[in-house]
Amino acid sequence: MRPFEKVIDLLGPNWRYIATDLTEGPSGNGERMVFVYDSNKVQFRNIAGEVVLPKNGLVGGIEQLARSPFLVRFQSGWFKFNLCPVHLSNLRR
Repeated sequence: MRPFEKVIDLLGPNWRYIATDLTEGPSGNGERMVFVYDSNKVQFRNIAGEVVLPKNGLVGGIEQLARSPFLVRFQSGWFKFNLCPVHLSNLRR
């Protein structure tokens, strides 16, 4: 069992996770983004995806995102919400 799976196992049977694929390239460092949640308190609402900006949408043509933001929709009780972490690259030239 891999270390992350051990952590999920230790948390208990109600804990779930949603993970991205590996981020390629030098800015990605082979990392993943993962949302870990207690399914007794929060429900995944079946919407997940990456946010990708078109090249012509970049400010000054500068690549701003080190990794594609990963948006996921959840619900807790009546409250529906989206989470989207963003890792910005260095904007200096």
